[in-house]
Amino acid sequence: MIQFCGDLEAYFRRLRLKEYFQDNTEQCTDTRVPSHQQHKKKNSTWTPPEGRNDSLDLYIECFRRRAQAEIVEQQHHLPHNLSRAERNAIHSLRNHPDIIIKEADKGGAVVIMNRSDYQKEAARQLSNTKFYRPLPSDPTEEYTKKLQHLLRTLPTLTPEEINIPLEPRPGLFYLLPKIHKPGNPGRPIISGIGTLTEGLSGYMDSLLRPYATSTPSYLRDTTDFLRKLQCIGDLPENTILATMDVEALYTNIPHTDGIQAVRNTIPDDATAQLAAELCAFILTHNYFKFD
Repeated sequence: MIQFCGDLEAYFRRLRLKEYFQDNTEQCTDTRVPSHQQHKKKNSTWTPPEGRNDSLDLYIECFRRRAQAEIVEQQHHLPHNLSRAERNAIHSLRNHPDIIIKEADKGGAVVIMNRSDYQKEAARQLSNTKFYRPLPSDPTEEYTKKLQHLLRTLPTLTPEEINIPLEPRPGLFYLLPKIHKPGNPGRPIISGIGTLTEGLSGYMDSLLRPYATSTPSYLRDTTDFLRKLQCIGDLPENTILATMDVEALYTNIPHTDGIQAVRNTIPDDATAQLAAELCAFILTHNYFKFD
């Protein structure tokens, strides 16, 4: 529907352009447009305004209303690609109080779990006091004031550059089942949409990305890795290629060492200091809720 309406408006624009330049040609028959200006005119998105030709305006308005009405009518009569029994089953599963439906951590499979098992796995992870601690109340208001104060103290950054939601909310903790591992543990994820640090985290991502991608150890993806392997050439005899998997990578990175690594990566002292202060705030004000 969106593409169709876009094509429709493009058609209306061509009609208005034809009417506009036809009148122009009749009034200024001797005008010659240089070739470079013709090229610019071709790439323009300008549309002649309404009110020049009442008949054309009426035609376009009637055409638009009729087309939109037919689109709506067709949508109401489109056949379902699922049977009534299948739709009822999906509705029943979605609202079943004893199950959780999640995407698998890898492979794109759909996982249906007992809600009790899902909550048990979440409780197991969140009870690890090395990484998590419960808060007595929602700290949003307190943390918002701290962030606003921090932004006022940074001369190289204005509050307008950081999008702070008018009504920030805690992050939402959830798990993606790792069905490829024994016991099906869950990968913890926190949705930061609408949170206090969402805009701040986005700003830091754009700030740090150029430095991260320029480090010698950076690997973008599997294709990048294979390309770099090809550049190495023949490996010595008895070479062993090995990989390592860090368990709970993000929660196991020490804050102090991680921030110092950021400082060491950025050559400009002012930018390094700014990044360190903002990273410290994000890491120490990362709160969420579950269930």
